[in-house]
Amino acid sequence: GKPLDLYNDPDNQFVAGFIGSPAMNFFPAMAGEGGVTVPGLGNMTLPAPASAPASGPLTVGVRPQQLRLAEGDSHTVDISEQLGGVAYHYLHAADGTRVTVEAHEQTQPASGSKVGLTVDPENALFFAADSGLRLR
Repeated sequence: GKPLDLYNDPDNQFVAGFIGSPAMNFFPAMAGEGGVTVPGLGNMTLPAPASAPASGPLTVGVRPQQLRLAEGDSHTVDISEQLGGVAYHYLHAADGTRVTVEAHEQTQPASGSKVGLTVDPENALFFAADSGLRLR
């Protein structure tokens, strides 16, 4: 496929993680009655895609530029790297999940500070936990 098609609409987790810099964030998640709960996103619940199992593990992928820092304490800032017009924030969640956030604001949270994260649910991609195939 065309590079932008693969970037925007990957069919599997390998391609989603391989294309793009910085790499896509992957979060272990659990499908259930209320949707998909993502501990690495502060226990955020996302609507499940139609092909998701009714319950059980899956993986949620979110590109760094689609995450936003927010008020909260679900993540600890490891380091922020300000590069002029763009900053990269490297965080970890309470469950140990490592997260990269690409920001275009000139905010620079201090190392060790607590932040929350938000993401538009439409920007989350879902993958089968066992095969890595895309769930749509």
